Amino acid sequence: MSALDQTSSYLAALERVKPVSVADQVSSRLREAILLGHFKPGERLVERRLAEVMGVSLSSIRDALQQLDREGLVNRQANTATRVTELSSEKLHEMIKVRLLLEPAAMALACRRMTTPRVEELQSIVTEIDRLVSSNDFYQVSRADLRFHQTVWKIGGNATLERILSELCTPFFAFLMILMSVKHEDLGKRIISHQILLDLLKTGNEAVVEAAAREHILTSWHPFLGQY
Repeated sequence: MSALDQTSSYLAALERVKPVSVADQVSSRLREAILLGHFKPGERLVERRLAEVMGVSLSSIRDALQQLDREGLVNRQANTATRVTELSSEKLHEMIKVRLLLEPAAMALACRRMTTPRVEELQSIVTEIDRLVSSNDFYQVSRADLRFHQTVWKIGGNATLERILSELCTPFFAFLMILMSVKHEDLGKRIISHQILLDLLKTGNEAVVEAAAREHILTSWHPFLGQY
């Protein structure tokens, strides 16, 4: 192969560089600060002060906070203060009870609608979760974990159930991620493998899947919540 051919082959393998907006840079730095514990759960994030310290516009700060709000890391209400997500022990346990009522049903619905492409999609997420757990990457593990569940809910085909579970679990996952990050938890000991759930979803046995979903919810978080 000539030098020209080698160069052409190399260029073909390159990916286009994606521009990173100011808001994306701001959200990345704020996310890191939250996960490192520099901003505590419940702490107010003052937009104007953040803009001054970071040397960016208020609009960039607001765009970044909207992104973190979608991720569940902050609670941003119109015309009120933005605060780092904080959930009381009582609230967390209430959310788990609701999840125990709804998610097994969503899993059973998905069990009826599994196809080879859907199994492959879920398998790729499971593989990603296991890889991220080994690196103890709190943020990415939480995002991939939530994405697995959201994908299952979507497969189930009940849009209302999918929306309710997503609204319930997004701040739930985010807050527990903040706590584990600040406490330097070992994710390998906290995150239960999703492979068992996926294998059972493929069987088509709805009753078994519902029972496994309940067990997954309880074993995943209750040991940690007992310390909170």
